[in-house]
Amino acid sequence: MKTRRVFFAALLIKTIMFSVIILHHNKADYSRGCLDSLLKSSARPLEIINVDNGSQDDTHKVLDDWEEYAEALGVTTKRLNFDTNIGAIRGRNEALAVASGDYLAFLDNDTLLAQSDWLEQLRTFLDADERRAIVAPKLLFPWAPFAIECCGCGISPQGRVQY
Repeated sequence: MKTRRVFFAALLIKTIMFSVIILHHNKADYSRGCLDSLLKSSARPLEIINVDNGSQDDTHKVLDDWEEYAEALGVTTKRLNFDTNIGAIRGRNEALAVASGDYLAFLDNDTLLAQSDWLEQLRTFLDADERRAIVAPKLLFPWAPFAIECCGCGISPQGRVQY
């Protein structure tokens, strides 16, 4: 009888991680709404990095409670706390240093997400053309008639954002 050798090869599938960086500076109620809407996102695994930029209201309490809830749902959370407002650019750069994701999204705490698959849609559009390096969603004003606030932007040679 012929001896057979059987080899089992494990197929390694890389899991894509999404990191969402959110800047907070006061406006605890806005932060709560933003974070609650973010939990409806379908992208997993999901890492949320909250940057508390020197908030003087109840933002820290909102973040404590929300992060505990999110972790129980399997969402990874990280937090950076600053005693003063270090600004949006530096706050985002500090968060980038601790982000684990393959794809990064930046939000401000006054953002409410309307679609659960927003991250997947942005990723699909980004990956469809290797010349793309950054994408932006359509932003709507949050009151009727929900007019478009902006739909992407461009960066001038001088570094200015143009909607």
